[in-house]
Amino acid sequence: MKNFLITLILLLFVSMPAFAQADSAPDLSVFESVSEIEVPDIVLPTRVKVSLDKLQEFGVAVIETESQTPQPIAEIRSYEFVGAKASQSSVLKGSLNALTDNNCETNAEFDLDKDGGTAYVVLESDKPITSSHIDFYLEKNIALPHMIELKAEVDGEMVTVFAKDYLNTSYLDFPETTSKKWRIEFWHSQPLRICEISLMERISEAPGLVEIVWLARPGESYKLYTDKAAYSYVSTGESGDLLSNPEEILDAEILSKKENPLFIPPDTDNDGIKNQLDNCVNTPNPDQADKDDNGRGDACEDHDGDSVINLKDNCPDHPNASQKDTDGDGIGDVCDAEESRTTERLPWLPWTAMGLSALVVLVIVFHTIKKGK
Repeated sequence: MKNFLITLILLLFVSMPAFAQADSAPDLSVFESVSEIEVPDIVLPTRVKVSLDKLQEFGVAVIETESQTPQPIAEIRSYEFVGAKASQSSVLKGSLNALTDNNCETNAEFDLDKDGGTAYVVLESDKPITSSHIDFYLEKNIALPHMIELKAEVDGEMVTVFAKDYLNTSYLDFPETTSKKWRIEFWHSQPLRICEISLMERISEAPGLVEIVWLARPGESYKLYTDKAAYSYVSTGESGDLLSNPEEILDAEILSKKENPLFIPPDTDNDGIKNQLDNCVNTPNPDQADKDDNGRGDACEDHDGDSVINLKDNCPDHPNASQKDTDGDGIGDVCDAEESRTTERLPWLPWTAMGLSALVVLVIVFHTIKKGK
């Protein structure tokens, strides 16, 4: 029996590191894609980088394959957003501003039934922009337009920058052009719902939109997790200086990109509707009600413009930023047709009570005087 207990204790002691490692394993289930990385032959820890052709809304993760530990990373962006705003478009379901408000929680849909499959949007800026790249952020489960054409105003005349051609990616590269006005035309056979159109201006000569840098170690392999579907924190160890002396950073290569077998479509608000289908990602609304059919659920809109979303607004049709609710019945005073307190439902009651009180006082005074006499 004694030997058995000793063996059991030893087994538990040996297993503890494995349990600790399992508990600290990073959550990679929010990444839709994973890529194998080929790192150059190195004999010392060396900074390496890979280029991505798509900006990542929620970030990426570099995982050391054998230890499964996330690596500290840094980003080098070769493009940055510029302030071009949508000024005109074909018929939309939703707000024109949603296309260029730098917020992918808003979106607008080009009306396929009214535009016959040919849609356009015009982007304008206060000052000339020199660009060679445009990003299109589509809503989940929305097909890319099958063709695209880009024109820009140069010397007062709209000229073709990218002639009508097939589109196979959610971005467009074109010859560098300087203009204050751009017109993008889409040909689509399916509903086209876009949350953002971003005109980009190059700020460095890097080959992609963004470069991911990390410290690689000799003999180790790495995987790159991308296309994160929701925000989640991936803890990493201490980071050294990853960006100084950029000429010393070596190029690594993305060998293949495939679906992440660990991916689980997230449901951030736990309302039973996965983010990719949810018209209010951060606000529970299992009914998905959308009265104005703009692709954004009523629960997370603010129809009365008082900066309180409908779900939390005690008067969703009447502006009342203070949310004052005197009787505490969950209905704001400005839209409470019948207050719950007795004195509010029966406004004559306080006056009656005061009259009775005055009468009692008079009776007491009368009896006191009479008794004194």
